[in-house]
Parts: sequence; structure tokens; C-alpha cells
Amino acid sequence: GTVQAFERVAAQTIIFELVGEAGLSQAASISTIALAAARSVGPALAGLAFQGFGAAVCILINAGAYLLVFPSPRLIRPATLPLRPSEAGDADPPAAAQSGRPASAPFRRNRNVNTLLAVNGMVSLLAMNFGLVLTSTVDLSYGGDAAAIGAVHALDTLGGVVGGILAARRRVVTVRSLVPATTLFAATLALTAAAPTLTLFLVFAPLLGVGIGYYQGIISAAAQQAVPPQFIGRMMSWMTLGGYGMVPFRALLMGWVIDAGSGRVSLALAAATALACTVLVRL
Repeated sequence: GTVQAFERVAAQTIIFELVGEAGLSQAASISTIALAAARSVGPALAGLAFQGFGAAVCILINAGAYLLVFPSPRLIRPATLPLRPSEAGDADPPAAAQSGRPASAPFRRNRNVNTLLAVNGMVSLLAMNFGLVLTSTVDLSYGGDAAAIGAVHALDTLGGVVGGILAARRRVVTVRSLVPATTLFAATLALTAAAPTLTLFLVFAPLLGVGIGYYQGIISAAAQQAVPPQFIGRMMSWMTLGGYGMVPFRALLMGWVIDAGSGRVSLALAAATALACTVLVRL
């Protein structure tokens, strides 16, 4: 988990280094497509490997997969990378930089940054625990088997790829872009929560995926656009903290909600949270 925290920040921060400011919004959204696709393909391959070879071999395969990652930075040509303003040599650097102290202006009294961090934290806590919520809903609410659980996750992930593609089509992403993103997210959550049968739940799963993928693509791009390039690393660190930092709390909280009500109640709570975020961004 500690390694993943550093890896997620680095993976998001390097996007600016590769494409520069002009392509940042689209590239940030495209990165969410890769994550969505991995969520679909990865578990399927893991299931086959687990059934055929056992858990230990699965972990070794996972470790070996990183051997494919190590050569990729060697393909990057540093001379072609866009420079951050601080690296290019600002003619008039800010006073905080001249004093040697880290500038905190982009994070203090900045409505855009504060709004993004608030939305990210609220959604992460109350609306993004789908590994638990979708699985328990299929199992406990509809009495579905393992095949149905696999199907709902696969359909949800395929929708996530489509949502990421739609987000990547926007050339300019601002904090205001979260209004349609959270509205769509809330609508698909509410629709899924209202599904009376497992069949309809499976039909709505790809639509929910579209809402998830579009929201994740937009908020990732908006976060990177909300601050000057030299502060992207710090911004994505806060976003990662708001996302992964909520996991232990949301897992316990949603587990309690599901025990007290059902997975569909949890989805309805998530829909209300996304709608509240729409109001917050509008205000």
C-alpha cells in the first residue's frame, strides 16, 4: 500500500512531462481508460491463473509483470519532454521560490483546489467502494452466483472504458466540468440502485461504468489543470490521499450500511453523495 501511494502520484505527475500543458486534459483522461481496462482484463487472467496454478504462482506472475515496465522509461527521450516553468527558468520567479520556501498559494484560499479536494474526498468515502458494494448486491440482494458477480464487474468495467473515452474527448477540462460528470454519476448510481431484478442490474452495470469512468477522467484532468505545472505533484498527492486514504473508512462504513440495509441502499447513498457534489461545484 505504501509503494502504491508513491506509484500513483508519480504515474499521474509524469503525464505533464510526456505531453505538456496542451495535451494534459486528454492525456489525464486517457490514463483512466488504461486503469479501467486493467480492472476488467486483470481479474479475468488472475482467475484463470489461480484456478490452474494456485495463489503463490499468481503473486509471482504479478511480480514478473513489472519486468515489462522497467524497460519503458528507457524509451522516453528526455530532450523531447516539455519543461515545467521552474525547470525552464522563470524570468520572474515567485517570492516564495526566491526565499527557498515551498509556495502554498495554490492550496490556500483557492476555491477550485478546495472544491476538487472536497468532491474527491466525499465521493471516495461514500460512492466508490464498488468491489464490495457490487459483489454484495449481486450475492445478498439478488442471490446471484460467482458467474453473475464476474459478469457485473466485467460489464461495469467495459462501461468505465467508454466513460473514459468520452472524458478524453474534452480538450479543455475545468472544475466546472465536474457538474455534468457528477450529475451523470449520480443518475447512473440511482438507476442501478433502483434495479428490481438481477437481470436489470446486469443491464444497468455498463451504464454505471460509464458514469464512473467519465467522473474519474474529468476529476483527474481537472485536478492537474487546477494548479500551475510545478504544483501538479503536490496536487496529485492530495488527491491520492483523499482517494486511497478513505479506503479503510469507506470499507467499514459501507459494510455496516450493507449489513443494516442492503447493497442497493449503499448505491442510493452513493447517488445522493454524487448529487450533493454537483450542488457543491455549482455553488
